[in-house]
Amino acid sequence: MRLRKPLLAGLAVVAAGLALVGGLGILKGAVPTAEPATFPAGDAKRGAYLARMSGCIGCHTDSEAGGAPLAGGAPIETRFGSFVPPNVTQHPEAGIGDWTVADFARAVRQGVSPEGDPYYPAFPYAMYTHMSDQDVADLWAAFQTVAPADGGRKGNDLSFPFSIREGLHVWRALHFEPARFEPDPERSEAWDRGAYIVTGPGHCGACHTPRGLLGGRDGDRFLAGGSDGPGGAKVPAITPEALKEAGWTRDGLVTALRTGLTPEGDSLGSGMGEVVRDGTAWLNDADLEAIATYLLEPRNPGTPTEDDAMWNGNGMHDWGWHGFFAWPMLLFLLVIVLAGYGLYSLGRTAGERRRPRPVDELTERYLRGEIDDETFRQRLRALRDAEGSGR
Repeated sequence: MRLRKPLLAGLAVVAAGLALVGGLGILKGAVPTAEPATFPAGDAKRGAYLARMSGCIGCHTDSEAGGAPLAGGAPIETRFGSFVPPNVTQHPEAGIGDWTVADFARAVRQGVSPEGDPYYPAFPYAMYTHMSDQDVADLWAAFQTVAPADGGRKGNDLSFPFSIREGLHVWRALHFEPARFEPDPERSEAWDRGAYIVTGPGHCGACHTPRGLLGGRDGDRFLAGGSDGPGGAKVPAITPEALKEAGWTRDGLVTALRTGLTPEGDSLGSGMGEVVRDGTAWLNDADLEAIATYLLEPRNPGTPTEDDAMWNGNGMHDWGWHGFFAWPMLLFLLVIVLAGYGLYSLGRTAGERRRPRPVDELTERYLRGEIDDETFRQRLRALRDAEGSGR
């Protein structure tokens, strides 16, 4: 017993140190990286086209409520609660009128506000991170032409513990790593262009890739569909295999992305209908054909996807409980439990040391004259017998 308590104390110290190191290792990915000191000159016309491709207009404009363009969108309902897209006009208080291009780049490609607060991943910065410096400069030039408008969101309405914004640092460490788009030299120009649009500004995987317990996308099931779309809607798979099985052709996809109609004449679902109305209907034929090319041609094993950013140096991944308890996180949690138990035991040991032993209490009473010689001898003998028997 006397050996166990110092051992537990030592283990507590070691465990606390490991917990600190492990925590810092997991959270290191949450630290934003520096953006360039300067950006190239932006082209507002190209930026407006990118804004349509990226879904900025549809998300940040509440058309049904008669809202001004980009003055704040309608709530997006998810299993975590509702997210309200903010005002991104040039209004200096309600919008982004007092931002710099570096602030804009950090928000778009890293999901961090000018004040350093992390954005919720309902904003698809984990895919926008593929945008180049020129893309960001063009978008910024376009946003600077937007008339200031007051109004916008009053705040998100999220359930606990997702309402704690500080928890996003852990999410970012697990599921986000900045990475610019790199074309595949073995593929055609059209395929590479389609890959850029789908995995970058088009952020198709935001809806069409299943998400795990913490909302991270499952890279092993890229574009495999799911039942957890906005508002709880079912989202179809758009992998090459699923599209071909459903009878889609390149021309059929191009027509659907331009008009919102299937080859049979049916309308696409309400969510995708909005994407077409506010986004893909504005794209040129070459980009629509590039998207169809990328979606229909099988991807080689190891081909980068938008979800590669979900993996970082810690090997973290998220596909439900299995992904949440990947080995680094599991080790981290076990170390914390061990540290807590060790510190608790250490506290009990210290408390026991502070309490006087029964023999000492008996001796003090005898010296104060509270008990006579015979009583003292009898009780002392009983205590020693008890210690000898291990009671």
